Amino acid sequence: MNDNTFIVGSIGIDRTGPNYSDREFKVVSIDTPGDKVVVEYTDGSQRTFAFQAKREMTNNILRELARKAEIEQRKRPGFLSIDKFVWDSEGNLARFLGYLAGPGQVHFYLEAPPKYDDTVVNQYHSLTGEVIVPTKGLYNIAPTEKWAPEVNIRFISTEVIPDSLAVQQTERVGLISRYQLFWALVEHGVTLRSPQDPDKIRAFIPDSQKVFFDEGLQK
Repeated sequence: MNDNTFIVGSIGIDRTGPNYSDREFKVVSIDTPGDKVVVEYTDGSQRTFAFQAKREMTNNILRELARKAEIEQRKRPGFLSIDKFVWDSEGNLARFLGYLAGPGQVHFYLEAPPKYDDTVVNQYHSLTGEVIVPTKGLYNIAPTEKWAPEVNIRFISTEVIPDSLAVQQTERVGLISRYQLFWALVEHGVTLRSPQDPDKIRAFIPDSQKVFFDEGLQK
């Protein structure tokens, strides 16, 4: 979050949780002349802070988290990285997730060479508590000579898709082949097997974005 994105509706993090733990909030209102900002936490509580100080503190925390994430990412195979979903005020991402959960009929196909089989299985288990096994048309152990895992995220092509994801349809519309996006979807209640459970996915959507998710379900 930079100075231009610390605005009403934006999401930030501070350390007001128990034992100074991270706590997510949404900016509710800003009084620039009065140097005041009101934020609302995920539990519905609101607090007022000095605007300039809160903005600077939030930016520092997000930069620190970004540095830590970058260090951790360097330690792990790139395909295990998880995209960070950014909930835009227009609801484009939430609407697309609703579409995938319903009319978009999202389907997945995973493939991993033997050396990465346990890695893929363990990551999926850590996110869902479920164990996946090789299944035709769903998860395949690739030939030994194949060096990298692959994933296909298939859905009925649509205009209800954020620009940042639309450009990832490099082979054809309705297909994205990035493990990082797959893991992010799984992190938000999407499962390898179809059909999806919209209620399960909806539970991972911020309350302020649920109305857009519901719109996507009706597309």
